[in-house]
Amino acid sequence: MTTVSYRGDQATVYDLIYDARGKNYDVEAERLLALIRDRKPDAASLLDVGCGTGRHLARLGEWFSPVEGVDLSEDMIRLATARLPEVALHVGDMRILDLGRRFDVVTCLFGVIAHVGSRDELRTAVARLAAHLNPGGVLAIEPWFTPETFPVGSIDCFCGQVDAYHVMRMTHHSAEGRHSRLTMHHLIGDPAGIHSFSVEHDLMLFSHDEYDDAFRDAGCVVTQVPDWPVGRGLYVGVQEGTP
Repeated sequence: MTTVSYRGDQATVYDLIYDARGKNYDVEAERLLALIRDRKPDAASLLDVGCGTGRHLARLGEWFSPVEGVDLSEDMIRLATARLPEVALHVGDMRILDLGRRFDVVTCLFGVIAHVGSRDELRTAVARLAAHLNPGGVLAIEPWFTPETFPVGSIDCFCGQVDAYHVMRMTHHSAEGRHSRLTMHHLIGDPAGIHSFSVEHDLMLFSHDEYDDAFRDAGCVVTQVPDWPVGRGLYVGVQEGTP
């Protein structure tokens, strides 16, 4: 992996930051549901890899059963478990994932896939995700930026409020070769005071062809869905083969 997993302060304020930013997990889950039903109307079981605090799983669990989640961060799994105490959640690395069972749907959202460290690791991770699919199952991966679209040198800044919490985050975008780097500075204010912390994320930049090749190598027929709410599109593959 090219970066540490979410932990400590990052995990604790993760939901607060994205609620303040206006991330709409319901809209994403409903769009994903439609894409899955188009490809596999009878899909029942679902695995979310890189599940974070379980926000997508909470909604997807209304339509799929059973659902399970995986995340590299123990702190994120702890928060997800508090939200979804009846759901099986696992600490795991998507490059070597082996739960010993298969699902009708496997998802990997919000650019989590780009936390691998190379093109070979991308292929390995996609292959491990696809290995958890039932025949005819659906694999949905939300990519990170491509080398051409990553906004090198830009500054992203937002302020928001959730209940009594005020949130500010400023992010600088830089890149070295295929590695994109996000340097993030956070200010969190509440009635008890103001807390700050900084973190860097290193994510790989892959081309559309490289994502397509990884899906095909994993035995999936893949299509690109451009109108995904986050704005970077979505790759949706269907596993070939027979039971």
